[in-house]
Amino acid sequence: MRQIEELKGDTLNLPLPRRMALPAIQGYRSLLLAEVASMIDFCCKQDFTLAHFLAESREHPALDAMRRQYRFTDSSFRTMFMVSRHQFNNGPIYTVSEGLAELLADTKVRENIPIRYFAPPMRNCYIEFSPAEKRHLSPFKVEAAGLKAILEGCYLQETQYDLLPPMAAEARELLELDPHAKTRVLEVGFTASPVGLDARSSTVLLDTIDTFSIYIQDEDEPFGEVLRRHQQLNEHWQVIANTGFETLFQTLEFNAQQLSKILFYLSVEREERRVINEASDLEKRLKGVADKKKPKIEKMLTRTYDRIVVGPKTYTPIRERIASHNLPPGTKAPHYRAGYFGIRWIGTGQAKHTELRRVKETIINEELLKGDKPGARDYEIR
Repeated sequence: MRQIEELKGDTLNLPLPRRMALPAIQGYRSLLLAEVASMIDFCCKQDFTLAHFLAESREHPALDAMRRQYRFTDSSFRTMFMVSRHQFNNGPIYTVSEGLAELLADTKVRENIPIRYFAPPMRNCYIEFSPAEKRHLSPFKVEAAGLKAILEGCYLQETQYDLLPPMAAEARELLELDPHAKTRVLEVGFTASPVGLDARSSTVLLDTIDTFSIYIQDEDEPFGEVLRRHQQLNEHWQVIANTGFETLFQTLEFNAQQLSKILFYLSVEREERRVINEASDLEKRLKGVADKKKPKIEKMLTRTYDRIVVGPKTYTPIRERIASHNLPPGTKAPHYRAGYFGIRWIGTGQAKHTELRRVKETIINEELLKGDKPGARDYEIR
């Protein structure tokens, strides 16, 4: 534990998948999960859902013993499986650039977008909502365990099933699911950052996660309707007035809205990606240096991670592009219109289908700023 206690400072800025992959923590988890590691691997291979794994945790002797010995809750087992499944599949980390975070703040989402576009870039991955060095500035929060911590990002774990996987009958009815239909399950886990928490909670071992699972059988259904139905299911399971879950649901909804923007951006803008392999490069260096130089590189490894940075490096918010001008009486001043994600219909007849589009933000009466005529929109977004 001494090695873990020494992991402080910039290490706390790392997203949860990287913190859980640090050698000291890997060793700790290996000891903790020694009796159940093979069972967890089996569940990962069989593409268990979180709900299915929870059911197994009550039946499997070693997992049930952990529940009683360590007073693990269902939330503890969700975290255990989500972290393990990400590592089992060697999931990558996608990081939203500073520029993209600003761009998405200027972008709205139309709720008629088919749920098929609410999909991760890879079946098992993690999306970091902001760069690690800007963690303390994030406006997004996690409510799990009453921490009200900064949100780092989220795990995304997607599985396709030929039939609806095991779930409570009441949940199946509330979600209007067909037990015999093909189902896409997307499980989301928003992770809490130790940055800014009190000394007791501000530890590299912090693994608090807000989770929710989305069951999809009709890929053409508007994503807003699907998310609302799942939100109603979550509210049904809790007594909001007595437990304070109302704030939790509001936070989940806010975070899910940002996640939808990120996923839609990843779907339509595939070029703005930069692979950064800081940790992998250091690990290669570590193998080729003398023993006396290894401690320095090992320390550097506790502050770095591999990631795929998504979005522009810089972006000027549109409200900052409009300077004040003395305009003639009756002239409408330049003002901005937010960009948005929407669908465009392609083709005709039975071949007609939807395509996701991002309409960029624009300045109305822009010619009053620089003498140019605003460009006309050449397609219709519904």
